[in-house]
Amino acid sequence: MSRPGAPPIFLARRAYRRRRMGEAARALPLLGLFLFLLPAAGLAEGQGAARIVYLFSAWVILILMAALISRALSRPAEDAPGGDG
Repeated sequence: MSRPGAPPIFLARRAYRRRRMGEAARALPLLGLFLFLLPAAGLAEGQGAARIVYLFSAWVILILMAALISRALSRPAEDAPGGDG
């Protein structure tokens, strides 16, 4: 059993999710680098149109992921201490 005055062992669910979203935001550039370097390693020389479509699609997916992560991180933390209450 834990002591009555001891802080909780686990983070609150919202704080945990917010921290994971921050980690996802930091990993997004690495994912983008991987996605943009992948065609150089896998596609043949004669597939220029497929490479352009792939790069554009990867670019759009990265933009959408960044927008979703940004939206999740911009929400105010309701369980943050020192709020207007």
